[in-house]
Amino acid sequence: MVEQTLRRADARPQFRVSKRGKKAAATEFTVYAPAFAEAQKDLYDKDTNPKGFIPMCMAENRTVGAEIEAEFRKVLGELAADPNFPRHELCDYGDFSGMHGFKSAVAQAVSTHLAPPEVAVKALEASAETADQYILKEEKMSPQDVLCVTNGCGSAMNMISFCLGEGDGKDCFITTSPAYPVFATDCALEGNVVVKYAVKTSADDEFKIKL
Repeated sequence: MVEQTLRRADARPQFRVSKRGKKAAATEFTVYAPAFAEAQKDLYDKDTNPKGFIPMCMAENRTVGAEIEAEFRKVLGELAADPNFPRHELCDYGDFSGMHGFKSAVAQAVSTHLAPPEVAVKALEASAETADQYILKEEKMSPQDVLCVTNGCGSAMNMISFCLGEGDGKDCFITTSPAYPVFATDCALEGNVVVKYAVKTSADDEFKIKL
């Protein structure tokens, strides 16, 4: 009976993965990703786990966590009470590149926070109704300029590499060093676009680019 079961197991077809699937599975996300995942099982807490881990290898801004949580609760409460609840946009297929209202918010945020410092400060100090007047027209982004909203920069880099690169390994992105190491994976794994660290910068001179 045992021998027959083993023979049946041996006769089962093996699952096959494409070459690019095997390449992706064998590609290390980062050298610190396994350590980060392991640390999640034993995170530091001042009161309950003072000997736990404090992962410092991932960019997690926890200093504004309470503010973000409060804003989430406020927005979700307003959304739940809204008689014009956007059921179609949230529950059905809508604009695959992002909701128009969200694009408008992204455009406003980019126009404000990535504007020249003196413009950004005035816009941030103003009310929502008057913030626009402090943003220069030539630098203001409109919702139509937001081609697609992605979940994180990595997804955006992956899409850009796939769309702009030919996939033959001859295209590359040139950037400075030090740089976020996972960009190399984001660009190369599917788009096959190599990231070249061509210019080395330093904190000593505020990471100025010198060619």
